[in-house]
Amino acid sequence: MAALSSYEELRKKKLEENKRKLEELKLNHLSASLREAIATPKRSPAKSVKRKAPEPVTIRRSERVASLPAQPKYQDV
Repeated sequence: MAALSSYEELRKKKLEENKRKLEELKLNHLSASLREAIATPKRSPAKSVKRKAPEPVTIRRSERVASLPAQPKYQDV
């Protein structure tokens, strides 16, 4: 593994320092609960969308077709 850069060394020292401070103040359980709360975000319920029923559409027909007799409706009896 490559040697740590000066930035990485400072960061590591700072992390250890912060960890020590948390232990001295006995705040470990608080930081753990915060991490847990952040790790499991709560989802808000989705809003239900009501869709409108489509309006009836009149079928456009040419005058020639409109003057013809109505088409017979075949139904299974």
